[in-house]
Amino acid sequence: MEKKLDKDLLLNVFKALDDKLHKAGRSPVRLLVGGGAAIVGGYGYPDRTLDADAVRIGGSLSEIDDEIKDVGRQFQLSPDWLNPHYSTFTIYLPKDYGERLKSLFSGKVLLVEALGGEDLLIMKFMANRTKDLSHIRFLMSKGADLKIVSRRLEELKSKWPDLAKKALERLDDMLDEI
Repeated sequence: MEKKLDKDLLLNVFKALDDKLHKAGRSPVRLLVGGGAAIVGGYGYPDRTLDADAVRIGGSLSEIDDEIKDVGRQFQLSPDWLNPHYSTFTIYLPKDYGERLKSLFSGKVLLVEALGGEDLLIMKFMANRTKDLSHIRFLMSKGADLKIVSRRLEELKSKWPDLAKKALERLDDMLDEI
């Protein structure tokens, strides 16, 4: 049975990945984490996730696939526990998202950073999935700057008018709840 990642296990998994990358003589690896792993690991959301949505900055995860798979087996995780598929949602990020990154793990050769709460909210609102509502509520309760979120969703109306309009409506609905 595949394990789910809570904050402690997530940090242990990243430490094990750092150790394997270091032993393999890899040059520095920087991961940008989003989705549930960012919320669980970076913001203390009291739940677990099956995978860590991540992209490698300046490279591809496929270049370190052996180490990723070794760590997955070591911790009895899903084979795709480090999942790059959320990269399809990064098109919604504002240019200044890097200013809000939150350090999740820093090892010998591995640096893992989580998206800022505002940027996670932007992606969650644009994804428009019911399953994200608890994450949205949690991030809003943690004090994310909703002006940044609203401004970016307004900007996205020029490229994705219907989707951004729905995202803004959902944001308004969530604000009415508070």
